[in-house]
Amino acid sequence: MVENNDDFGYGSVDEVQRQTSSGGKYLKLEYDKTVQVRVTDKPKYAIRHWNDVQRKFFPHNEPKCEFCGEGVKTPLKKDAQWYWIVIDREDERVKILQGPNGVARALKDLSELRDKTKTLVWGNPITFDVMITKYKKDNGFTDYKVEPLPNTKRSMNDEEVKKIKEAAIDLVKEVEKSKTSEHMGNYGGSPSMETAPADERVNPEDIPANLGEGGGETVGPDDIPF
Repeated sequence: MVENNDDFGYGSVDEVQRQTSSGGKYLKLEYDKTVQVRVTDKPKYAIRHWNDVQRKFFPHNEPKCEFCGEGVKTPLKKDAQWYWIVIDREDERVKILQGPNGVARALKDLSELRDKTKTLVWGNPITFDVMITKYKKDNGFTDYKVEPLPNTKRSMNDEEVKKIKEAAIDLVKEVEKSKTSEHMGNYGGSPSMETAPADERVNPEDIPANLGEGGGETVGPDDIPF
């Protein structure tokens, strides 16, 4: 029986292919590989719980979290996943960058850095490119180096602004549909970044991307985004 519609059920093929191809909308940070990006807007974050025994991620929900709230016998530690809409300078495409507190903290510190005259050195992170490198420290834990590029200090041009608009990425929706969490925020508004927990000393290679809707989702090593 032929369906009575214009796309015969295939209207989402282009979008699905775009999201699942190697040139999809998520920019993955890889060890010892430096990426150059232009942050285009304020970040968003989701706070979540990682269960090392079950190897699952669970959402953190206020005010009575079932994984860390009052009365929980074995509360799970919290951590945060941050999201930015960026322009990837490797191919000049608009993508979503995911990263931990360390990347967000580095960008916040750059935005607040002042010289001896109390003048902001860098200011808003959307006014310059940064180089981000993921690497392992001597103790085996993962860290990130974030470096600003002085020769890129300028506002985004008309072509970049148009590209961002055409990409039409709704960061809040992207986070909400893949991260079941009621605790959302950004360090440019309220709540502030200080509401996000400090980095826990856990092995980042054990932290997957998906929070796991409906009570947690087991993921494999290939699903870990950072």
